[in-house]
Amino acid sequence: MKRNLILTAYLLLATACSLCAQTYKIGDLITNPDGSKGIVFYVTPDRTDGWMVALNDLPVRNWGSTNDIPSLQNISDLHDRLLETDGYHNTDIIRQFHNQLGYNPNTYGAGVVDFPNEWYIPASGQLMKLISAYSTIETKILQAGGTKMLTQPYFSSTEAQPGQVWVVHFGSPYNDGGGRFENKPKDEICYFRAVRNIKSQTTPLPIPSFPDNVI
Repeated sequence: MKRNLILTAYLLLATACSLCAQTYKIGDLITNPDGSKGIVFYVTPDRTDGWMVALNDLPVRNWGSTNDIPSLQNISDLHDRLLETDGYHNTDIIRQFHNQLGYNPNTYGAGVVDFPNEWYIPASGQLMKLISAYSTIETKILQAGGTKMLTQPYFSSTEAQPGQVWVVHFGSPYNDGGGRFENKPKDEICYFRAVRNIKSQTTPLPIPSFPDNVI
């Protein structure tokens, strides 16, 4: 009888633990199923999901075709730029558009990102959230064998207007990490750093908040 009670208690405990969701914090190093690694820079309020940033920049490329992408929203308002966080969907659209034009994937930013393994070009709001956390995670990136981001503009996957896209400057005064928006021509050379969701790409994540002085 006692043995059965112990076994039952063990099974209940094991079941309860299996239902406990893993939680994350900013700065965590994650090794993905494909072997790639990333550092967490944003977590959802319940800390069960979020975004990670790649350890290294992508190869330097331009954004791609200067044509307007009809299915990609042009965003101008600052508040809307900060709320724009679906870089995965943007990257998918950009890749499909360039594929239809016959572009070699190796010639533009969204083409060289490892999209099949769920890495993508961050949207404008994701880049700003990365900058807000960067002073915290830079050391973690270096400790994991990565390289720090440069004090240069980085491309987002967010269109500003036909022929132009939003970039975010690293090194401008915002939390000592950067944060100045500028729209650049799509055929100009800037830098890319890929990001990835901690879990599934199919479930939209809560839009992160920003300091009042940014909005």
